[in-house]
Amino acid sequence: NVGALISWPIIGKENNLLGVLQLASPHPRVILESDRLFFELISELFANALERKMTEEELSELYEKYKILFDRFPFSILLTDLYGTILMVNQKAAMLYGDEPHDFFIGKNLLDFIGEQRIAKAIEQLDIIRETGFIENLKFILKKKDGSQFLAQVNAALLFDKKKQPSGFIL
Repeated sequence: NVGALISWPIIGKENNLLGVLQLASPHPRVILESDRLFFELISELFANALERKMTEEELSELYEKYKILFDRFPFSILLTDLYGTILMVNQKAAMLYGDEPHDFFIGKNLLDFIGEQRIAKAIEQLDIIRETGFIENLKFILKKKDGSQFLAQVNAALLFDKKKQPSGFIL
C-alpha cells in the first residue's frame, strides 16, 4: 500500500526536464518546507550527474568520429608540440614514411624525418609559422626509416590551446 507518493522533477541547466525523482511511503505524508529544500538539493545533484554523464558520452562519441576522420583522411597529418615533438600521426603519414605503426612516430622530433641538408630550412620555416600562423606549398625532401627519401609538399599551421596560446603545429 502506498500512503504517499512524492514526484519531483529533475531539471537541467537549460530548464529542460531530465527525469523525475519519485519516492513512495506506506504512510500519508505532508511535504514540509525543509523537505522541499531537501528534494530540490537531491534533484539538482541528480541533474548535475545526468548532464555530466550525457556530456561525457557526447564527447566520447565526438572523439571517436574525430579519430576516424583523422586516421582516414586522405592526406598525411602530423600533430606536434611547439618543439616539433610528434604527438599524433594519421594512417596516411605512417604509410608515407614506410608503413610504420603510429607508435613509431610518437615522441620523435619532426626534424628526424627531414633530409639533413634541409634541417636549417625547416627550422626557419617553423619560425615563420610561429610568426604568421601558417605556411603553404613548401617542398621538402623527407626521409623514411630505411633512409630512402621522397619529395613532399607541406602545408602547416600553428595550433592554439584553450587560452589562445600557441601549443603546436599541424602539418
